[in-house]
Amino acid sequence: MKIASLAFLVVTALLFFLQFKPTIQKGQVQPNPIISPTKPLSPPISTETLSGDGTMKATMKSQENLDGSTVYSLFISDSSGKNSKNLYSKTVQKGSIELPINSWSPDDKYLFVLDKEAGDNYLVFKSNGEPFISGDKFIDATSLFKKKQPGFSLSEVTGWDGVGLMHVKATNASFWFDIDSQNFLQLAR
Repeated sequence: MKIASLAFLVVTALLFFLQFKPTIQKGQVQPNPIISPTKPLSPPISTETLSGDGTMKATMKSQENLDGSTVYSLFISDSSGKNSKNLYSKTVQKGSIELPINSWSPDDKYLFVLDKEAGDNYLVFKSNGEPFISGDKFIDATSLFKKKQPGFSLSEVTGWDGVGLMHVKATNASFWFDIDSQNFLQLAR
C-alpha cells in the first residue's frame, strides 16, 4: 500500500508541475528575458518651431536609449499640434540632429534640420512629406554643395533669403541654394 500511495503521489506531483511548464513548439524561439539595448532610457525631449505665418509647426523629438544611441524624429503638424505627420526618423550613436529656429522657408513649403552625427549636414525636406523629383525624401545640401562647389567648404546655412532660396555660407563666399533647381548661385563678395 505504501508503494502505491508513493507512486500516486509522484505521478500527481509530476502532472501538477507539467501543467504549469511553458511549452515551446518546434521552430518557436523561447523569449529572451534580457532587456533590449534600444529600450528608451528616458521620456522624449521635444523642440518646436512655428512656420513664418504661424500655421504649421515642426517638432523634433529625441529619446535616449539604454545602449547610448538617440532616436530623433521630425514631425510636421498644424500649429495646434493636430494632423501630425512623421517626416524623418534616425537613430544616431553620437552627435545630434537639431531643428534650427529659422528652419521654415518663407512659403512654408520647405524646412531644414542640422544633422551633426558625422559633421554638419543640412537636410532639406518638403513640409508636405512628399519626396523630391529625384524620389529622395530629403536633399542633403552639404553633400550636394561639396559635389557642385568643390573649391569651397560649406560652413553654415543661415536660413532663407527668399522663397526656395537658402542662404549658404562657405569659406570666403556666400551662395543661394535654389531648392527647385538644386543649384548653388554664388553671391557677390
